[in-house]
Amino acid sequence: MTIPLAAPQALGPGRWLALPALALSAWLLRDDLAGLEARELGGAVLGLGAGPWALALALSALSFLAIGRAEAALHARLGTGVAPARAARAGRRAVAVSQAVGLGPASAGLVRWRCLPEMGLAAVAALSGLATLLSLLGLGLLAGAAQAGWPALALIALAPVALRGGRAGGLLGWTLLDHLAAALALAALLPGADPVAALPAVLLALGAGLLSQSPGGLGVLEATLLALLPALPPAEVLAGALAWRLCYHALPALLATAALARPAPPPSALAPVAPGALDAALLRAPQAEWGLARQGAELALDPDGSEGWMVRRAGAALAAIGRPLGAASPAAFAALARDRGLSPLLYKCDGRAARRARASGWRVLRLGDEAVLDLRGWSPEAPACRRLRRKLRAASASGVAVAMADAPPLDAMAALSARWAEAHGGERGFSMGRFDPGPLGRQAVALAWAEGRLVAFASFHRAPREWTLDLLRHESDAPDGALHAAIALAARQAQGAGALRLSLAGVPWGARRVAAGLVPAIGAGAERDGLGQFKRAFGPRLVPRFAAAPSWPRLLLGLLCVAWAVRRPAAPRAPIAPGRGPCHAPGGPPPPGAVAEAPP
Repeated sequence: MTIPLAAPQALGPGRWLALPALALSAWLLRDDLAGLEARELGGAVLGLGAGPWALALALSALSFLAIGRAEAALHARLGTGVAPARAARAGRRAVAVSQAVGLGPASAGLVRWRCLPEMGLAAVAALSGLATLLSLLGLGLLAGAAQAGWPALALIALAPVALRGGRAGGLLGWTLLDHLAAALALAALLPGADPVAALPAVLLALGAGLLSQSPGGLGVLEATLLALLPALPPAEVLAGALAWRLCYHALPALLATAALARPAPPPSALAPVAPGALDAALLRAPQAEWGLARQGAELALDPDGSEGWMVRRAGAALAAIGRPLGAASPAAFAALARDRGLSPLLYKCDGRAARRARASGWRVLRLGDEAVLDLRGWSPEAPACRRLRRKLRAASASGVAVAMADAPPLDAMAALSARWAEAHGGERGFSMGRFDPGPLGRQAVALAWAEGRLVAFASFHRAPREWTLDLLRHESDAPDGALHAAIALAARQAQGAGALRLSLAGVPWGARRVAAGLVPAIGAGAERDGLGQFKRAFGPRLVPRFAAAPSWPRLLLGLLCVAWAVRRPAAPRAPIAPGRGPCHAPGGPPPPGAVAEAPP
């Protein structure tokens, strides 16, 4: 991203204001400082009490939280491409250091450049200038609102919520919250001052200090406070300002300096695949389940597209779902999660990825098994499929007809899926399929009909060498074996298409009570024992699947976040559109274009 800027000298024209501002402030404060002893000032600071100190520290933390959010919003508005978490960290460090050393845009720009070297000096210079202008605008709005009274100030304080929907509104809202928290922290440390009456003066003092470009507005802030709050003893005003600087300037500056002293970790080499390149990327997918990228997940690949992961956010965690592409390392994925300010979690990864994670010092937990059919030799006539053959005979006796649909009857499928979801407590999500007409149009769909109505269907992600089960939906009164017949047909179709594997997704693992409790709760297939038996009827090979994270607490955090995302999924990308695809009315024949086959 390149923000136009002529030269790095634009980093800080205000740097020439700092020394004159300090000299003028010293002259204005000469009378107040003349009779003030250091012992008196120290006693006033120590006499503030624990309550004001605690309140000031909490408000200072809130201010820096808002600074980070505003910085991330500014990057989003400018389209810099910097991940929000990195942008927020850079903004907080830049403000902390620049407040301590002065020369606001110049020092802040240099810190941002240190944190975000890929942006270039000119870009961070422009960004720092914009941030300063926005800060002054926010202070002006707050000062005017404070003069108008608390109702107007309350409206301004609610700006981050009220303006959340728009980028510019959110940016201004977080800036206002930053200044309001900083001003309240200072007002809380002024002994004997009424915070309501003192707030306009405090806001004006903060603005004067910001304009002065001196370190933390040193001298200018104190002079403005003394001029606007003449009823307060000078010792109390100066003591409050000193205590505020310790909370709001010294402590954040020390933390930021310590962070800057450490070597900056390089940004992750993985980058999200653009929507226009998704189809090409999916052709190289290591497993068909990467089709979840059409349902809200994203693909993060290295520059040459030979390594990467399918990732999806779950609360405070970034989960890499399934097998990686190539020899993608857990370290590269962890760097991607760090750039986004999230905790990394490998979820449902294979044994090879689990071994790499363990070799890197990560904690690994077996979640369950994936049921896989080896299509090179699979047949319903195999000895392991004895139960499947009984189900297929039952379906045939009930008059069930199965078909592969080239154009799925989306209306009938949507109605069936809605009834199924109502009977089963809603659809799951995250790594589990949800009914969405868009992705269904690219999947293989097997339909089961009985007495002229759709009674069950199964959909599959497709890759050149693998199909993976996505959706299973059936009517509560569907004939016995209807779903078995649909999946058996899909397996034969996958064999004919040259696929080597068909995955039936996860089955429980371990003791029955663990399989029925822990594993479903964390979304590792979310299988009831009956569904596990259903999948075992096809005689699959059970392949272990694992979860991994850098530590046990982060592993637990990640799994809890995934559990919530599975059970409280976000809405599908687009609503179900009535009329999309042929709708088979009850009593009619299978839809046109379907490849029909009766169960054996």
